[in-house]
Amino acid sequence: MNSGPGYLRIGSSPSSADKAYVKSVSARARAAVGDARFEQLLATGRELALDEALAQMQQYLKEEP
Repeated sequence: MNSGPGYLRIGSSPSSADKAYVKSVSARARAAVGDARFEQLLATGRELALDEALAQMQQYLKEEP
C-alpha cells in the first residue's frame, strides 16, 4: 500500500503551475463523474505502484485517437 501522492513519497512537491493544472483537471473530472466516484477512483489510483500507473497510462494513450 502506498502512502499518499507520489511526489510526497519521493520528497518533492509540484510547482504552482502543476498544482493549478491538477486542480483544474480534477474539478472537471469530479464534475463529470460525481464526488463519490471521483473519490473512489482517486483512492484506487493512489494504490497503484508507479510502474503499474505508467503502464496503464501508456495503454490509455495507445487507445486514444
